[in-house]
Amino acid sequence: MYHDDEEMKDGEHDDTTCGHDSTNRSGITKENENLTETVRNMSRTNIILAEENRELKSLLTSSARPQPPTPGIGLEGSIHAPTPHATITKSANPVPIIPPRKDRTPTKNTIPPRSQPTTPTQRHHKSRLVIHFTPPIESKALRPHGCIIHEINEALKKISPQIPESVRVKGMIISGANDTPIIIAGDDCTAEDLEAHSALITKIVAGETPHTSAQANADRQRFEVCLNNVPLRSYLGVEQTDIIIQTVVAAASGL
Repeated sequence: MYHDDEEMKDGEHDDTTCGHDSTNRSGITKENENLTETVRNMSRTNIILAEENRELKSLLTSSARPQPPTPGIGLEGSIHAPTPHATITKSANPVPIIPPRKDRTPTKNTIPPRSQPTTPTQRHHKSRLVIHFTPPIESKALRPHGCIIHEINEALKKISPQIPESVRVKGMIISGANDTPIIIAGDDCTAEDLEAHSALITKIVAGETPHTSAQANADRQRFEVCLNNVPLRSYLGVEQTDIIIQTVVAAASGL
């Protein structure tokens, strides 16, 4: 009785072991199937990549293939062949082409010529005698121009010794820039001829209007000269400004 129970127990034990073995085999089979499917997928991927790689190599080979040379283009062809038409692109900042100077002779610094005034109403005309009062006298404080002109001519006639009859005045105007009176010399004389009688003329023009001083000068054209690196004193310390001015005036005409 005891032995039968032992045999039964052994049988039961054998059935359980067989169940476990079948379960393990089924699990291994499923894993094998999964691995097989994975291998198949990788094979397909490799085939696709190999095909793409082949196409890429073919494309690179065709693009890198040297083009056949153009007829007439070579060392000899480039020398004798006509120049092909090219596209010209305009530059945003073109460089100006300056033609070479043929005459390299240095030019002399001279005062540019100016047109000479033709009427007394124009500045620097030879008949204009400009009068400056200190302090300035307003034009409305002066007497009528006709009276002033008549008195000046009468006074010029009475000068002793007698002066030429051509030294007369014929008019008077007022400068619009600074309200300065200007005496116009006669047809046969100039303002420089009247400068010798400036004291007489300024006294008649001012009349009874108070002033401290007066000057009457011809309306000359003035120039400005700039000198660089010119010493104002000699090596002995002597002032030489007057000598410099005289030299410049003598060298430049019109000053």
